[in-house]
Amino acid sequence: TPACPVTCQLAEMVLEVLPDRDSFLAKILPGLARYVDRIFDRFDPDGTGLPRWPSATEALFPREYEPGRFTVDLAVLLSNEASAFCRIAAGHVELDRALGVAESEQRELDDWLHETFWNEEASAFDRLDEGREGVPDYSPAGFLPLLWEARSEVMTAELRGRLETWNLQECPARTWVLFFALALQTPHNSVVAW
Repeated sequence: TPACPVTCQLAEMVLEVLPDRDSFLAKILPGLARYVDRIFDRFDPDGTGLPRWPSATEALFPREYEPGRFTVDLAVLLSNEASAFCRIAAGHVELDRALGVAESEQRELDDWLHETFWNEEASAFDRLDEGREGVPDYSPAGFLPLLWEARSEVMTAELRGRLETWNLQECPARTWVLFFALALQTPHNSVVAW
């Protein structure tokens, strides 16, 4: 199974339940910093600010993959990943460079998602195929922003209102397992309360 950008989010979950958080943190922080330095370039090698899945095999929703297509699922995972790293690494001055990368990338992704890709008329996020106009993404990838830490209440309400159209059986098992594992970390389990 290809890796999805959730390493920092999962590390944060582990840290929350460990009795000796500091020793585990000391072991993983250098590796997480190296990971954060590379992860954004991996999914956005051209530096456009719009991450793209490298292949259908790696995409969270392989049926939605097209070369050059921007979908919000990856942007949400990367934004949340940056946010989790910032919380984990807060106060560690030796990681200022990686913290700067994470904060900058998160800000850029959140701005794109809020200002450019949320389609108020369609009550959905747009996807963008290279060289074309954005179109509302009613696919399962368009629902992943329910896990996005920076989503608005309006976005949450609109997306949750269409959840019944999402057929989990069409998704790879790794996708829905990851979705529900990450959903447990949303405030007051707001995603799983549908």
